[in-house]
Amino acid sequence: QNPSVTLDKGLQSTVDADGDGTVSAGDTLTFGFTVNNDGAVTLSNVTVTDRTTWSAKVIGGPVHLIE
Repeated sequence: QNPSVTLDKGLQSTVDADGDGTVSAGDTLTFGFTVNNDGAVTLSNVTVTDRTTWSAKVIGGPVHLIE
């Protein structure tokens, strides 16, 4: 057995609420995550924890399983 998991995180969109052209308080950043099971082992109950270094409101979204 050869377990292997990769995780990609990317910024999908931004909403610049105050129109100042920079990321600032009140703006909305939407990130996407892709978790790939690259190994030869079936995984279950996989959890991704994203710890930010700034104060952020985190809203969960749908999780899509691709088999």
